This record gives sequence, structure tokens and C-alpha cells, in this order.
Amino acid sequence: MTSTTTTSTTSNFTVTGLVNQEYWYTNCFYMHPEDMKDLNIAENDFVWVGKLVVGRCRGGERGSVHKKKKKKTYNISIFFFIKKKKCNVNVFSKGDAKKTGEDKLDRKALGTTALQRMAIHQNLSSLVHVEKCTSSNPQRPVAHTMTVVVDTLLKVETRVEAEKIETHILTKLKDEIFCKDQRFIVSWPQQGTTYWLSLRIVNLYTPKDPTSHETEEKALSAKVRLANMQSVQYATIDDDTVINLMTANNPNLVLVQAGPIRAFGPDWDPESLGIGGLDMQFGTIFRRAFASRLYPPDIVKQLGVKHVKGMLLYGPPGTGKTLIARSIGKMLTEREPKVVNGPEVLNKFVGQSEENIRELFRDAQEDQQKNGDKAGLHIIIFDEIDAICKQRGSTNTGTGVHDTVVNQLLSMIDGVNSLNNILVIGMTNRKDLIDEALLRSGRLEVHIEIGLPDERGREQIFRIHTRLLRENGFLADDISLSEYAARTKNYSGAEIEAVVRSAVSYAMQEHIDVENLQKIDLKKMRNIKISKEYFELALQEVQPEFGVNDDDLQINFSRGIILFNDDVEEIIDLSRKIVTRLVRSNVMNRQSLLLQGDLACGKSALACFLAKEANFPFVRVIRADDYVGAADGTVCARIAKIFDDAYKSDASVVIIDDLERLIGYTVGVRFSNPVLQTILTSIRRNPSELNRKIFVIATCTYEAIRTLQIDKVFDWVRDIPLVHSRKETETVMEQSAYGKKCKPSIKDVCDKFPEKSSGIGISALLAMIELAVDNEGFITPENFELAIEAKARNLQKNTDFDFDNLITEEKKD
Repeated sequence: MTSTTTTSTTSNFTVTGLVNQEYWYTNCFYMHPEDMKDLNIAENDFVWVGKLVVGRCRGGERGSVHKKKKKKTYNISIFFFIKKKKCNVNVFSKGDAKKTGEDKLDRKALGTTALQRMAIHQNLSSLVHVEKCTSSNPQRPVAHTMTVVVDTLLKVETRVEAEKIETHILTKLKDEIFCKDQRFIVSWPQQGTTYWLSLRIVNLYTPKDPTSHETEEKALSAKVRLANMQSVQYATIDDDTVINLMTANNPNLVLVQAGPIRAFGPDWDPESLGIGGLDMQFGTIFRRAFASRLYPPDIVKQLGVKHVKGMLLYGPPGTGKTLIARSIGKMLTEREPKVVNGPEVLNKFVGQSEENIRELFRDAQEDQQKNGDKAGLHIIIFDEIDAICKQRGSTNTGTGVHDTVVNQLLSMIDGVNSLNNILVIGMTNRKDLIDEALLRSGRLEVHIEIGLPDERGREQIFRIHTRLLRENGFLADDISLSEYAARTKNYSGAEIEAVVRSAVSYAMQEHIDVENLQKIDLKKMRNIKISKEYFELALQEVQPEFGVNDDDLQINFSRGIILFNDDVEEIIDLSRKIVTRLVRSNVMNRQSLLLQGDLACGKSALACFLAKEANFPFVRVIRADDYVGAADGTVCARIAKIFDDAYKSDASVVIIDDLERLIGYTVGVRFSNPVLQTILTSIRRNPSELNRKIFVIATCTYEAIRTLQIDKVFDWVRDIPLVHSRKETETVMEQSAYGKKCKPSIKDVCDKFPEKSSGIGISALLAMIELAVDNEGFITPENFELAIEAKARNLQKNTDFDFDNLITEEKKD
């Protein structure tokens, strides 16, 4: 809230305690009457603390001291907060508290209770800045929704009807100002005894457009209504304010709800919770797991609905699984979820691991036994659940502890005496490792894939992680988050956060003198700016795990792609058409292309070029070099993982280079059948979702293809052409960097190439040309002829050779 008013007098007060217990239950802050006089504070005056006006003073006349039986009276109750830290107000005891000889409040001291000090996050002897505002009636927003957590002040069993508390707040506190995270106490009669309740304000929401009509608001969808609300730090209430009452995690308190069981706060906006790109997943989680719990138990019974007891969040690392689980804890205001890492459950003592599982559910069991259908919701979150819930019988530990842990968890979730007030949330990167019985209906039945964010989600994540930079003026004006969202394809949320951190680190480094670390210029540090230049450096530094390694692709065609033949152009054109069809088609989601040819004909270079030109965000190359010495099982597992990762991306390219070497194909038809079957199965496998596309490009020699009939599983098969004539050799020279080195001319050099030939691979030809470059950097006809002769000697031929026979023999080898 903004104000144009000015202050008259300010002062710092020392936080002190109150000795007389009579003052503890008034919700008042107490100060010396002379201090009130010095600050010129009178009744109904607004007070600034930390330059924020938040409420009115409750007390006597301006600067006056009331006398009664020679005893002074003084008090002041203020609704205020200090830099987002709040304290309480006199909401019930508006009469003056009497000063006794036991309470000697010094000048410049502010008398507080322990509950008030907890609310303002201050300790005894801390300094609080207080000043009076000259305005008597600043504008205050009216709360549309206020969430209040109810607790007992003392450890006494208390039963409270929610409807009565809501009515009490709306009638008795209608004109007060409420602050977010404010704490105060109320007296509550029960069976002839007065109990004390502690109330804490959790959330205050007001409409962004206060002029919107109520009927129009009801016509809006829930998501639109949520988008039209904003969280505020303080507000007043009226008859239309919705009061959401929640209970703290207190076994002594029973909150009787006349309407729905409200275990959830109103803040279901993922971006406000620091989560971007997961709106759809949040909607599914709410619909499947939480919507039924908002209905009264009697209606749920009539509908014959059973609450969902478990859900599984799975997906690649860094996509927000753990963040969603933490956010659910923020949205719940009834009790905090229990969060446990999977390996923490295991214990070296026999039976202790199973006992740890039972202990997690003990509170839920006691709550259900005590309150039945009105028992509150207990959430248990298992991070890395695959560590304790592997397929039974898959481990050979000898103790079988993993199997018994799974059995114990199954019995707790859906056993004979199963609980109806629990929600188990499991998180994993490896859904395939989890026991199938745990994933069926009635257990972890809701499976939510938390995948890589789309462009809109990435922009949300950028906004979240740059919010403080924008609010504090550190982000340069020329930064376009939408542009970076478009450029960061296949970046996970964690990787986008790393990009922002990296950009900030570059900016911070600019203001540090590395040679003299003791030299610190605070003025420059406070004027730091995160510019576009730093974001560019950060994008180069942080590469996505599910992205494209440009260097890995570029090195395979570092000399470029030479279009020496119409067949090469036809292959490139075919690849472009395949990519276009994949992107535009609503039915096609998988295509495969086999490039077959002799050794050194440029298969690998062309495959990498096609993958880069496709401009898909995920590219992986499967090479035999990466699996040297690995067992067949290891090779199969790693190949399967590459394809699994590819299916997590919206569009991906997988290159299988030198397939015959990958399967260990040798003379005599000896090869690794498990590896071959893994490759062939993966090629024909369709992505799990229709909107995800995969393009597989493989290279192989003629002999292996003919023997194993690999070409039958590919959608497209193309031969890589060889260089056959002098004209094609001239084209190679002209399109490569060697054309300018030919002396006296390209034609003179290429005339040394045999007129009739069955062909030579483009890679072999380029190697021969490179060998023909002399010390001065030129290629002469004589040197080119010597290079051809050297090639012949390499194949153990005479220097007086027939080039046509040379190529033919090379093919046979």
C-alpha cells in the first residue's frame, strides 16, 4: 500500500516482556504514556513501523495519563508489521490495562508477550522503529479470502466448531486490520470452562480489480478467478470475506467442520509457489487426489467415491518433482507433510526398516481412530522411492529387506486395516524399477509424468528465477525472457535456474578485482546490472542434459558436406521432407532412415549433418567407440536408456553410427544378437505420446545389411554414392577448400584421376587430396598422382597400378 503522508516524530523502542499475566491475554503492546506523548500518538492514530502504515492506536487521549486510585493507565495496541514481520492488535480487550507496582515499564520500551515476539520475529532487547503517520484514514484493501490456522494456547483438549469461530471473526473483528502471519489469542468457553485459542493469519487475498461484479466472478472458471486474485500483506474484512479455518498439527484440538473439510489453502497458482511450466500437472494432481477431499464426508459416501491414497511423480532429473512435493506442503495449512528420502528408511537392524515404515503412518492411524471420517489429511512424501520399492525378488541381498519393506508399505496403504486419511506421494527418475503391485489402483494409482517444460513453461521459470533481480533493479532493460525461453529448448527447470545463476556470477565477477581481493567498492556492487551479454555467456556455459552437443556433431563433418552427386542432394532433400512430415503430422511420430555404403564413403558425416539440419532439441549419437570392452548387457541397457531419454523430448534424433561394429559383426556371421535385437526393437518402438517425434538415422556397410537383412526394419533406405569420374572430382575440389590450392588449375590436377572407375568414397578421396598438399600449400598434378600411388601401396599393390582394379579390390576388402 502506498501513502503520500509524512511522519511527525519517530523513535526506536526496545522490545521487553510483560511481568503481569493479566496483560498477556489482551493482545496489546504496551508503552509508557510519556512515550505516547512524545510521539504525539492519540486514539485511532495510525502508526508506522519500518515506514509501513498498518493500523490504529488504541489508548487514551493524546499524550494523557489517566489516573484512578493513584494508578496510571496506559496501553497501545497496533496492527503493524516490520519489513514483512507482523505483530498483533488489541482485538477483544479494548479497555485500558492498569499499571501496577509490579510492572515498571521503562521509557523507550515496548511491552510484548512471547506470542507477539514470535509474530514479529524479534527477541527481547531488540530495537523496533516506530513513528506516527499524520494521515488518519489511509486506504485499506478488503480481503476476499482470509486463511486462519487455529491452535490451542495451552496443551488442553479443546473441541471447537468452525462455524462459530468464523462468525466470531466476521462480527467482532470486522473493523480491524489483519496482517499476513499475524498471531493473536481469543478466549473460548467450553463446558463451563474458558480456553484460550491461538489464531494465525496465513493468507490474505484481494481481487486485482475491486470493481468486478460478483455475478461475473461466479461465471468465471476457477483458474480465471484465481488469476484475478492477488496476495496482500494486510487487509480488512467485511461480511463477504470468506474465512478458511485450518487446524494446526495439534492432537489436542478438534475442529468440527459443518461444511467441507478444508485441508488446503487457496493458493493453487504454481507460479506463485515458484513452479513454472507445470500448470497441467498441477490441475491433474488437484482433480485426482484432492478434489474429493474438499467435499463433506457424507456426500462422498453417497457418491460411492474412494479417496486417492497415492500418486507417483516421475520424470527426468531437474524437472520439478521434489519442488511440487514441497509446494504441496506450502498449500496445505492443516499439518506439514512428512518428507523422507528413500534410503533413510533402511536400517542395519533386522525389522527396523519395516518399523520405520509403520512409524510414518502412526499419526494417521491415531487420527483416524480418534476422529473417523473427520480425520485430517496426512501426506507422506517419499523422495527416490525406487531405492526402497524395487521389484520383489530382483535383489540378491540374502536378507530380503527390500521385499519386506515393499510388503509393509503395501499393507499400510491398502491393507486389511487400510487408512482413508493418507496421501502417499512417491518421486523417482526410474519408474521401471518400482514394484508393479505398488503402482496398481488403490495404491500409487495416479501417475504424473513431470517432463521437460515447453516454451511457455520455460518463460515462467525464467520469470520465477529473475523475479528478485527485476524487483531490485538488477536486471537490464534489454533482457527478453521470451527470447531466452525460445532458445532454451529441452532445458529443465534446474538448468534454467543454473543459467540465471551463471549470468549473475559473470556480472558479480566484473566488480571484483582478482588481483586485489581486499579492494571492495560497495557503490559498484550495489549498482550491479545483469545484462544480455552475461546471459549469452551463461547459455554457452550451461548445456542441457537432454540437448544437442553441437561440437560432437560438427566434428564429424568439419570439412562440410560436398554435393558432388545428385544422389547426395536427393538424400538431403528426403531428410528434410521426413522432418517436415514428422513436425506437421498429427499421426506420424516415428521415422527411420538407413544410410548404407562402403567404408570411407561419408555415411557418418552425412548422418550428423542431417541430424543438425533437423534442428531438433535432442540429438544423441550411438557409437561403437563408446562401448569398447563393455558386456552385451551393459551395451543393451545404455542403448535402451538413450532411446528412453529421446522419448522424453518433444522432438529427437538418434544416430546409430557403424551399426555393424556396434553388434560386433565379423566374418562367418558372428555378432551379438542381444545388442542387435535391442537396436531393432528400439527403432520400431513408438513414443508413448503422440505429440512426441523421433527420427532415427543409422549407417551400415553393404555386407552386414545383406547378411542380417537389417534394412527391412527401416522406413527409408538410401545408398551413399561414390566418386566415379573426373568431373565429380573437380566438383569436390571446387566445393572444398582445396580448389584454391590447385596449381596450375583444378582441371589439370583432376586429369590424373582415372577416367573409368567403379568409385571411391568421398572421405577416402579427401584424405588423398590432403596428402597431395606440398610444403608450400599447393596441390600439383604430380603430387596428386603420388597420393594415389601411396593409396595403392597402402593396399599392397604395385606402383604401376590399374585404378579401376584398385577400387574393386578395396570394396572386396
